[in-house]
Amino acid sequence: MIEIERTIDQLSPQKISGKIQSIFSELERALKDATPSEVLFKESFTDLSYKSSEQGRKLIKYVLGRINNYLQKTDELIIDFDRVNIEHILPQNPSKEWNLSKKEIKSYVNQIGNLTLLSKVINSKIQNGPIVNKIIELEKSELSITQALVSRLKELIELNHDWDKGQIEKRQSEFAGLAYNNIWTL
Repeated sequence: MIEIERTIDQLSPQKISGKIQSIFSELERALKDATPSEVLFKESFTDLSYKSSEQGRKLIKYVLGRINNYLQKTDELIIDFDRVNIEHILPQNPSKEWNLSKKEIKSYVNQIGNLTLLSKVINSKIQNGPIVNKIIELEKSELSITQALVSRLKELIELNHDWDKGQIEKRQSEFAGLAYNNIWTL
């Protein structure tokens, strides 16, 4: 910013545009040099998980919101983060229908691959029950990230597959690729 101000102050109007373009090109090169490798980015991204702290929840909402914005394709639906919650598809406290204990799911239940954004109104109706009950409420969401998840969950049910650790890790990996290739790198 200082260099741009200096350019404006010191150069003639005819030369300002070219110099500013040169400054931005140099900045772009520097940012590209600072971009982590795809492997490092994806490894770090797969470490993203839900934390119960306010700061942790804000980070997850931000990341899921950016993924949703990419999937949304238009700016017609803007997320109000005060009106959405983070929903765990596989609940942190699964009901008996899940046939899983808290101990069994501890290592992956909070991964971003198991999370989506949902309006507080819809989320208040979702409990820790079976996936088919969750889908009914998830379908009411207008968010692209949640609509894509609903399609995926329905497909899993049709194929007689479970929403499990493998599916969560697969979605987490897909998010990492999407984030690296389309959202956070130049």
